[in-house]
Amino acid sequence: DDIVSCIPDVLVLERQPGDEFLLLACDGFWDVFANSDAVAFCSERLAAYAAAQPLARSHESPSKPAMVV
Repeated sequence: DDIVSCIPDVLVLERQPGDEFLLLACDGFWDVFANSDAVAFCSERLAAYAAAQPLARSHESPSKPAMVV
């Protein structure tokens, strides 16, 4: 096996209605995260973002739009 390859690994999958998100990351990410840890990491942040949206909307006005970061 070559250490560096100019040929990418490509996998084509069809999205399913139950899919929550698509996680696209480099190999360095996968060196640190197991699949289940990556899913948990993204799910927790998406849930926190969704929970903060009503609060952000309640504090925005035309002159002061709110953004959740």
